[in-house]
Amino acid sequence: MHLIRKLERSVHSALVFVTGAITVAIACVLLLQVVSRMIFKYPFAWPEELAGFLFTWLIFLGASVAYRSGSMIGIDWLVQMLPTRARAVINTLTSLLMIMLLMFLVWKGVETTLKSANSQTTVLRFSWAWVYAAFPVGFSFLLASITLDFLANPKSANTGILEDESGR
Repeated sequence: MHLIRKLERSVHSALVFVTGAITVAIACVLLLQVVSRMIFKYPFAWPEELAGFLFTWLIFLGASVAYRSGSMIGIDWLVQMLPTRARAVINTLTSLLMIMLLMFLVWKGVETTLKSANSQTTVLRFSWAWVYAAFPVGFSFLLASITLDFLANPKSANTGILEDESGR
């Protein structure tokens, strides 16, 4: 399990870098659009479409990053008031439901991506499959993280926070 956690940390670091790069790319593309429209009075057609596609990837890859860093929104005040045993049952059931839901979403995401392979985007004219692929890819990373948490400690999963080498 130690090797798997080390691999997961590496993947998490890569996802943090990629989501940061996507954020910078979105800002640059939108800045280009503003400059072309306001200064040169000649707006390009493609920056808004590209920014939307990049934002889609940012959302779905960012979900895994947010989970891993403990930044996902959770309303757990009621669960925290429960006895320890009931809390463990709720956490286990929640993890299992999340795993099943994400498996379904990955499957449907792959299905949708394959169906959209022959249709092209309006302005940039590339396959919609490149956009729709964000769904199964992002959900797969999230599924892997939640599943690893659950396997490591089924009764207290759902935190998403990576521990460092010392176990903290």
